[in-house]
Amino acid sequence: MAFDVWNDKQADAFKNGSMLQMQTLYRTYISDMRQISNELSMLQRQIKEELDEINQLEREIGDIKREGTINHCYSAVADGFYDVKREHSGTEWFAMRGGEDAEEVAYERCDLAIITEAHLSNSL
Repeated sequence: MAFDVWNDKQADAFKNGSMLQMQTLYRTYISDMRQISNELSMLQRQIKEELDEINQLEREIGDIKREGTINHCYSAVADGFYDVKREHSGTEWFAMRGGEDAEEVAYERCDLAIITEAHLSNSL
């Protein structure tokens, strides 16, 4: 309505200067807001996926707590020495599956250089 009434050089300058600048700024603002909106939507999806994973892990932990054991997994203990001269003895705990050789697994999972005894302790 203003441009229907206002017809001089200042109107043209205002229309081609300030109004054009405002249109450009408005379009930039809308573009930026769309991008931010898309990023926020992506973050919301990621948060939902992470929450779903947390809930799944919580259910699995609850199941393990109710059962009291992790099927076919055991805690084991190995006694031995940290050096070949047998000067520094020690005991280490490790986890293993049922049916595995405790001494073999102990050499793989413990820092003991010489193992004098390795055996299952209890269920995990």
